[in-house]
Amino acid sequence: KVYLQRLNNKLRPITNLNEVELLLFKSGFEFIDVGSLNFFEQIELFQNADVVIGASGASFTNLLFMHKDSKAINFYPSASATNYYVFQPLADVSGVDLIHFLTTPTNGEVSVHAEASIDLKNLELFLKEI
Repeated sequence: KVYLQRLNNKLRPITNLNEVELLLFKSGFEFIDVGSLNFFEQIELFQNADVVIGASGASFTNLLFMHKDSKAINFYPSASATNYYVFQPLADVSGVDLIHFLTTPTNGEVSVHAEASIDLKNLELFLKEI
């Protein structure tokens, strides 16, 4: 189980990230900053992962390398301009179950890059089911 950590990220900040990361740590996720890995390390990471979870971003292009019947949980902004299906073709080709887990805007702004939070109770329940 891999959590795709986003270090030094200014876009789409998650306001309750510390609580989310604590929950993921307690749920046995390994924290990886994909941006610090080279291309071949990224392939190996995703080939060996049963579950990946993280905020929507470029690292989800690696869904292409995941094995059939693995799961990917993508934290998406709940803004009307969000393209929820940008990574779906990659998941479909690989046979990955891609789950769209929506965040909640925290400051009233509806931009895809606005601050948001993650419903911890729903996330915890969801993690128990996978």
